[in-house]
Amino acid sequence: MHKLKERLSSRTDEPPQQPDKPFQAVVNKVDHQQQAASAHAPPLQAPIELHVYKEGALYGKDDIITGADKQQMQYYLHFPLKFFSGRWELSLRRGGPQGPEICQILKGGSWSNSFELHWTSTGAVTPVQQMGTFRLRYEFPASQETYCWKSDSWLSSGYQFSLYKSSEVDLPEGQRTTIARWSTSIGFTKDGTLQVNPAFSYELELILATALGLEERSRERRERRR
Repeated sequence: MHKLKERLSSRTDEPPQQPDKPFQAVVNKVDHQQQAASAHAPPLQAPIELHVYKEGALYGKDDIITGADKQQMQYYLHFPLKFFSGRWELSLRRGGPQGPEICQILKGGSWSNSFELHWTSTGAVTPVQQMGTFRLRYEFPASQETYCWKSDSWLSSGYQFSLYKSSEVDLPEGQRTTIARWSTSIGFTKDGTLQVNPAFSYELELILATALGLEERSRERRERRR
């Protein structure tokens, strides 16, 4: 644990990146009264930002997950290696490698494209089902409705994803509610960055767990294409 803290405190990471598509309302026509009202409105909240770093072991796949400061460990993903089987038995923990387990992220063998979240405190299971064939698209039930992770474009398929309500995912982009975004990092020390709409902060750990599973599925597909 002491070595993990040293690694975080000595990290010289890239400067924070601006989101490709910031969470903001797009307004086409605004009259003078609306402009005056908006001048006194409170500023929009910035998205909640989590950074997912590789733990650092030579052959390990564990992850350290920090907040926007890129220093304080908020979560830890334990990823036991299972060579050649294609199975996952990941453990997402709060606060560090010895912290309380939030859920397990489980997938069957190489033949399985979908995965499940098994919540430790309740025993509930959240299925995360692959819906697309050529572009990654995953649906899962949330507290009030179904959400869908969808790749942002053909060019970024496998690297950048957005999370929408399933009822809105096929609407024009300006009519969708953007819940979260995941961007895969191109590098050896970092897996990616998750940005979550603060209006959905009450589902942060559900969104994080599905994003981590999504990134692992994307990584498997990228490696098969090499």
